[in-house]
Amino acid sequence: MHEQQCLRKWRRENEKLPDEEQKDEPKRCAELSADDDVASLVELGDNAWESHLQQLVPCPLCQRTFFPDRLGVHKRSCKGPSNTRRPRSNKGA
Repeated sequence: MHEQQCLRKWRRENEKLPDEEQKDEPKRCAELSADDDVASLVELGDNAWESHLQQLVPCPLCQRTFFPDRLGVHKRSCKGPSNTRRPRSNKGA
């Protein structure tokens, strides 16, 4: 039930995005049986992480990645690549 509702929500949100920001529909992970070992769980976790990464969209200004529905919020305040990092001073040296 959760997967169906989640997928419907994902489709609604994805359809609201401009065509160039829309992503392919996420694929469902294989189900585990009670006999699957730890390696299968690790593989499942890796697959879930890859699916998560595929959904992220880079900001055209700073290249940070966001979920498609959050990119618009970020763009309103993005000033491009951050050059505000200053080298540490060696006051104690």
